Amino acid sequence: MKSKLLVVSRGEAKNPKTWSGTPKNIYDRLTDNGGFEEVRSFNLRLLYDRFTYAVHWVMIKLAIPWYFRQPILYGYLKKKTHRMLKKSQADAVLFIDQHCIGKGVDSSKRYYCYLDSVLPPVFERLEHPSPWQKMVMTRYIKNDIQSLRQMTGIFTANQWVKDYLIHEYGIQEQLIHNVRCGANISPLKEEKDYSRHLLLIVLRSNTKWRKGLPLVLEAMPLVRKVIPDARLAVVGCSGEEQEGVDYYDGYPRSKTVELFRESTLYVMPAQWEPLGLTYLEALANKTPIVGLNRFAVPEFSGNGKYGFVVDQADPKSLADVLIDALKDEDRLKKMGEEGQIFAIQNYNWDKTVTMIEGLMSKQ
Repeated sequence: MKSKLLVVSRGEAKNPKTWSGTPKNIYDRLTDNGGFEEVRSFNLRLLYDRFTYAVHWVMIKLAIPWYFRQPILYGYLKKKTHRMLKKSQADAVLFIDQHCIGKGVDSSKRYYCYLDSVLPPVFERLEHPSPWQKMVMTRYIKNDIQSLRQMTGIFTANQWVKDYLIHEYGIQEQLIHNVRCGANISPLKEEKDYSRHLLLIVLRSNTKWRKGLPLVLEAMPLVRKVIPDARLAVVGCSGEEQEGVDYYDGYPRSKTVELFRESTLYVMPAQWEPLGLTYLEALANKTPIVGLNRFAVPEFSGNGKYGFVVDQADPKSLADVLIDALKDEDRLKKMGEEGQIFAIQNYNWDKTVTMIEGLMSKQ
């Protein structure tokens, strides 16, 4: 007998703008595949009331926005979540990103979650966290582990998250499955010219430090001393004039796609980016990637097969890697072609959701 599934997310799963479209991509495919008798969705924000929003915004000012699992609200929202789940007619529940359950949750149901990141390693990248922030994070981790231990299965968007849950959270390995993720990939079919020496980074104006733009800008003069025609295209923000740097702010998506196809290297030495779907977009366009040796970058680069991993977050280390990469066009061509195959074959929502559905059907 087919079971009924409830997809729970922070936002409306039917809305493509919810969390980069991830809930919608998963919800639509689970609905279309026909593996469940019925698939419904629930927006966790419906559980918010005036008190919740007030505390939420105060917490944003005092710490960082940890949304549904903010420690001060955790017990309050957990009770409301338990009541919602008790009323649901679903046999199985799939949380996407946000989850808030604990002991006492309706035991007649099976619970799953899909995660693309965990916050403690991200928090560690903050400079000079306050004692208040440290206390909040300690509480956050305790609540996070409590909720995850109620899950029948956990699906991750990358191997880095899976490894962290096993080694740092102490979650049993057999419960965690790396089903990867999908990306808005429009692959380049033509031959690529690797003689342009064009570097690319895509971000938004409020993510410059997070994505590593300041580090790239500092590295560019060092790169141009050796490779004078090297240029950097920055998509998504404006900035101060710098030799060899062009900003593309407010351009249509078609311009971003054009630059992905023309670029020689995609350079995003992200200080704080647990996933980074633009790495996959670059690979799909035969553009080898460059990132720091953290989070999902080693996995996306195939541990050096399809990109370059920088060990130290300093301009000289980054510049050395970029210069070495740009000097060998044949190597870039090989990495670009193999990286495209890797991205297309392994990172698509149809494959991810089929794996999720298959694993849920076995439990």
